[in-house]
Amino acid sequence: MVIYCAFLKELARKLKNKMEFEKKRGTKYNLDLNPRPFNAIKAGTKKVEGRVPTDWDRTAYSEMKPGDIISFTNNETGEVLEVVVRFVHHYKTLEKMLKIEGVLNVSSSSTTIEGSIQSYLQLEGYAKNLPKYGIYAIGVVPIVNL
Repeated sequence: MVIYCAFLKELARKLKNKMEFEKKRGTKYNLDLNPRPFNAIKAGTKKVEGRVPTDWDRTAYSEMKPGDIISFTNNETGEVLEVVVRFVHHYKTLEKMLKIEGVLNVSSSSTTIEGSIQSYLQLEGYAKNLPKYGIYAIGVVPIVNL
């Protein structure tokens, strides 16, 4: 009985948080994501998504703010994951972002700064546009984990 009551209290707390969140919902963004980072964000191990504006992605990352919603679509399976934006930080370099935000919070494919930089620079348009636009570190939390 005690375990059941604790479970109900926790469920009520999560429902209250979700309802409060729904009232404060901000702008909604739709972004594609490769399977590895998609699954890491879904699992809660990747807490920061790094984005560089490119010729084909004109998302206004500088206008994102806490409370906004991102719907990530897994670009292989089509699965959709909604997250809430916790913060948006702008950096001139990948190295600075990785040092300040923490490699383990940002990268889903490497545990080193050097490996993470190589992964980011392989993404279409990132090597070309990073010197011009910098990179946005977007703190995210899956809505199911609120």
